[in-house]
Amino acid sequence: MNKDETKKLANEILITLTPEEEAAFASELAYFKKLAALLEVLPNIDETAPMVFPFKVTQTYLREDEAEVSPGAKEILKNSKNVKDTFVVVPKVVK
Repeated sequence: MNKDETKKLANEILITLTPEEEAAFASELAYFKKLAALLEVLPNIDETAPMVFPFKVTQTYLREDEAEVSPGAKEILKNSKNVKDTFVVVPKVVK
């Protein structure tokens, strides 16, 4: 990955990188591209089911549900500095 690609990607994900961070980021992304290329050459990879969890675990018990009283919206929203109606207002973070 070259500097221009690194800068473009950083701009798209809304981060600013120092020149040192750009170099480190570029080398890390190049490493991950190599790993992805290794995965692409695995035989029958398209027929393999995705693995969600690496271990086979069987659960033989369930806990009992216990009803709890939840605080109301007004109580919860007291913790936020910027509230409008019953919503927390946050800055826009997408293009």
